Amino acid sequence: MEKKWTLKVLDAKSAHRAWSKRRTLVAIVAAAIAASVAAPAVARAEEVQVLPAEQPAIEVVAQVAPPEASPEPSTEAVVQEEPAESLSDPTPTSSTPVEEAHDPSVVNQDEGAVAPSNESQDEGAPAEGEAGKPGEGATAADEPQEAVPSQPAQGTEVAGSEADATKGEAPLSPSNPSAAADPEGQSLEEAVTGKEADSLGTKIVFDFNGDGKTDAQDWKDYLKWMADYKAFDFDLETGDLGDSHNGGIQITGATQIIANGHGKRLDSIDTNLDVAKITQYYLNNVGLATSVKNQSPWGTCWSFASISALESAILKAQTGATPVVNPDDHVKPILSGLDDKGVDLSELYLAWMAYDLQSMGSQKGEGIIDVLPCDTNLSDRLNCGGWATMAETLFGSWQGMATEAEQAYWPQGVPKTYEEFKKKYDHMGEWNVSKDNGAPSAHVDGVYYLPDPNVLAMDKKDHIVWKGYDPTANDLIKQAILKYGAVQIGYGADTSRDPGKSNGDYFNYDSWAQYCDATNIEITHAVTIVGWDDNFDPNNFRAGKNDISSLKPGAWLIKNSWGSAEWYMKNFGLSEDEVRAKHLGWGLPDPTTGLPTGYFWLSYYDHSINSPSFFSVDLPKDGKFKYDNNYSYDHLINESQSPFVFKTADGGTWVSNVFKAKGDEILKAVSVHTSQPQSHAKILVYLVNEDGLRDSDPTNDGGPVLSMDYDALIAGMHTVDLIKPIQLKAGQLFAIVENITCQDGTPGAPDGVSSLINLETGMAQKAQFPYPDDLESKGRAMGYLWTTVKANPGETFIKILTKAGYRWITPQQLSEAFFGGNVFEFGNALVKAFTCNGLLPVPANGGEEEPGIVVHVEEASGKTSVEGAEPVAVARTASVRPVSDGEAALPQTGDVTSNAPVALGALATALLSVGCLVRRRGQE
Repeated sequence: MEKKWTLKVLDAKSAHRAWSKRRTLVAIVAAAIAASVAAPAVARAEEVQVLPAEQPAIEVVAQVAPPEASPEPSTEAVVQEEPAESLSDPTPTSSTPVEEAHDPSVVNQDEGAVAPSNESQDEGAPAEGEAGKPGEGATAADEPQEAVPSQPAQGTEVAGSEADATKGEAPLSPSNPSAAADPEGQSLEEAVTGKEADSLGTKIVFDFNGDGKTDAQDWKDYLKWMADYKAFDFDLETGDLGDSHNGGIQITGATQIIANGHGKRLDSIDTNLDVAKITQYYLNNVGLATSVKNQSPWGTCWSFASISALESAILKAQTGATPVVNPDDHVKPILSGLDDKGVDLSELYLAWMAYDLQSMGSQKGEGIIDVLPCDTNLSDRLNCGGWATMAETLFGSWQGMATEAEQAYWPQGVPKTYEEFKKKYDHMGEWNVSKDNGAPSAHVDGVYYLPDPNVLAMDKKDHIVWKGYDPTANDLIKQAILKYGAVQIGYGADTSRDPGKSNGDYFNYDSWAQYCDATNIEITHAVTIVGWDDNFDPNNFRAGKNDISSLKPGAWLIKNSWGSAEWYMKNFGLSEDEVRAKHLGWGLPDPTTGLPTGYFWLSYYDHSINSPSFFSVDLPKDGKFKYDNNYSYDHLINESQSPFVFKTADGGTWVSNVFKAKGDEILKAVSVHTSQPQSHAKILVYLVNEDGLRDSDPTNDGGPVLSMDYDALIAGMHTVDLIKPIQLKAGQLFAIVENITCQDGTPGAPDGVSSLINLETGMAQKAQFPYPDDLESKGRAMGYLWTTVKANPGETFIKILTKAGYRWITPQQLSEAFFGGNVFEFGNALVKAFTCNGLLPVPANGGEEEPGIVVHVEEASGKTSVEGAEPVAVARTASVRPVSDGEAALPQTGDVTSNAPVALGALATALLSVGCLVRRRGQE
């Protein structure tokens, strides 16, 4: 993940509205005029059209909801008659450009994906290429020592090459000095001088100094550490890459470890699975894993591990429920002759697209690119490594998926022969992706992160330090394998070469087994766990440096990506004898043929195992997926072990994304993203318009059309079915508002409950180039990668506790609060919306109460099920009758047939408002 050629592996006003008598009188007059003059306008579906300032006819006549269901300002932040002091970044006015707002990357599953352009980059555009970093996989050996070794769903929204993405709008990048460098050439230290560490006075948790609190000194010390941080050495003059530092992980990954620590403990993901009774289990033996592949000559191990886990999840979804384990089927692992059952996805396409900026839509220019000076070819990106989070970003947006037949792992225009494979380093500039892809074979509807088996910490002295084990982690991995399929992990690979009969420091080549007991950890490789053996003899791990005297039995069966004898025979038509004679392949020998199979054993207790994750998928039924469209803004590739987000020491932080329906669609589901296990989500859906969003509060112009709770047992991205489908008309703006909390014992938090600032979080542009006079500092902390975050006006809003109380602000305002925007760059909320095309049937009767809020919990399949309900009256619209049980909610979108009900409703609402108090109820 880190060593390049050795081991390549990883908005603004207060949050209230002052309801004065003047405004009330105006509202009454407006309602009277509305009743006598005009009918509500129908919302039109136009790609770049801004909806009229008048609110669509969705006037709320009555709303009764429990206080905890509303994210309005809390009683601590009392709404006054006069506006509170403004934040540093003013709220966009009607003159604010909103041309691209609410135009997310909407992926339609019916359209094929268009691959990136292969044009050369414009002069001065960001360079593409390789940069060693965490997640980079160790490559197989050169040929002379061969014995060693969705696809973007909607084609028009798929990312293209940097050349396309930057034309006319070059993102900030070290390779584009006019965009990247400060006009005054200020260093990071100079840029933050005189600026407050946290001008808003938030309750963000970031105890950098470890004294149990977060204060200005934490931020100041962090700034200095960050400016000098490096993941590996680089000599600008020679282009040489030296030793890795800080465990080989980027500053974002290191910051996450410091900010959030090891995380909350999780005892089980399914109490019905007693894995203690299952001493051996192998996915290979029951047809739930695909065959070994070969990543050579690139550092793409992370992509191979992610694809392997995804393929296994697809095979698992095809079989249905958790199987009954027959011990007789798992006495010995099957290592050769696996049937992939036609499931063969492209590792190249995933690895390539991870380093492509978004090329269309409102998020054009967002993403991450390679800026290592010595990288000059587009294909050099394939040596940049990665993490499982990169796969989540792409797969969760229905991007980055293609079949191997569509995007083969092979240089373009080169005959696929063994002789050309031997000359692989001569063809490294000929790798690319160019073909269009067909319909995706699966939609990833869940990406889940288990607690790390090892407790790791940054010592802030150039190392990641091992602190101990999580005693429940191994059982969680076993449960995940049984329920979902293969689990991908990162670890520190001892070596990629077979040194003959001599062992490595931590790798025994006689038994093909690794146990690393080092205290300073490097994370260099990504692989997939496909089984386990509780009785694996500890003596098999004896190597050059490790101490196995107190090591307990047990090992994971690991599927590597350094090739196998079968891989060579399948791809080049070689015979067993030829493979044997050429010493091709790597790994455990097949018990029948003795040929290398590409597998090895990894001790349960290896100190370097980290970041276990897995997928759940939606497969098409009768050629149709569960959802037709995926509304997303969050395309920032996150260089950390799991998505890097901060939390606050209170339970009242909310985030919201506002989307615009592309057509007549039915809102069926949303995503919930959690970074801790056993988290709780409150989900609200509002129908909004542009004018109502100018105070940055999507919740105060009417009640929610839907309110529900969701309990997320496992950390990660969850697709949550709504308790009622919601009809959207083309052009309708709708807001998904979420509050994610966890009782994790955060110091200073009431009852130990924290809440997530669930936003894209990257390093500020200045932070990525801290010393303008030192070119080697450009992108250094990120492992010579450069991130650009995009969040347009009107897309995302955050409610957060400040020194002035709870306020709704924009991502830009939040960024500006920390040393004037020179530390972090916050983007869109990690919130997606999933819709189906078409219209719901009109309810046949009405007048009954809607069903209440329903708590959802996970099932074994990773989906949701109804567990219970709480009585609550939801928002009513004057033009739509309440629906009865079992019928769909039909919120009004502006196409009513009669004026009178709406006008009367508006007048009634205004009259009722005269008696309203200035103070409003809030929710923390």
